[in-house]
Amino acid sequence: MKKVGFWEKFDKKWDATHQSTLVVQGDNSLVDSISAYKLYINGNIHATGARFAHLAPSNSFYIRLKAGVYSVVLREYEVRKPDRIESNTLHIEIHDREQITIRAAWRGRQLSLSFDHAI
Repeated sequence: MKKVGFWEKFDKKWDATHQSTLVVQGDNSLVDSISAYKLYINGNIHATGARFAHLAPSNSFYIRLKAGVYSVVLREYEVRKPDRIESNTLHIEIHDREQITIRAAWRGRQLSLSFDHAI
């Protein structure tokens, strides 16, 4: 009989409550790709977890969430940069087992997040 370790138990419990998916997909207008930015969800930095990397589309963040209401912002990676660029704040409500895809793009001189389905 195989003993289940702490991380296996943690992952199983975490997966049971975080069944929704947020994908923030960068389009061709992003210089240096999505990796030049940090993703903030409700004020906290998020990134694609190592065990979900194979599920992430190229040039994107793949985030697992609990069902709920969230605010999403994209900021330039370097926190000490003067005039650090920040996107608009996009508010989402995600339900159990739902996937929401957000487009990150430059619109003129503004970094923009939108629910554009034409990715």
